[in-house]
Amino acid sequence: MVMKYFLFGCLLFTISFIHAQVNRDSSFVIDLNHVYTDQELDEVPHFPDGDQGFREIYSLIRYPADAREKGIKGKVTITVVIERDGSLTNAKVTKSVYPSLDAEALRVSKLITSRMIPGKINGIPVRSEYSFPIGYYLQ
Repeated sequence: MVMKYFLFGCLLFTISFIHAQVNRDSSFVIDLNHVYTDQELDEVPHFPDGDQGFREIYSLIRYPADAREKGIKGKVTITVVIERDGSLTNAKVTKSVYPSLDAEALRVSKLITSRMIPGKINGIPVRSEYSFPIGYYLQ
């Protein structure tokens, strides 16, 4: 009996998920200047070579001396805009840890040269917001 309700719940969830993924009707107008969130996209932005873009980020990070000396660690969250051509712009700290860690994360995010595959709506590349953490850990 419990299994029947569980399967029914899974079926309802799947139907609602599929319904949400169906393309918008033809009257939907895409604003090419608007910055879309993940929830508004049909396809979210990503690096074309998987983790290579993140390896580039982590290879550039330098742990600030003042934070190291004070034993400060944590994750700084950076949010960028992925442009229609896949370039990263408008980097900002959206979750702060410590001023020098934040500044280093921001510095590194502005050095990223890898282009991303932009987010898409109905197959059309659009500007979208993308957030990623940069972790600082002491050993």
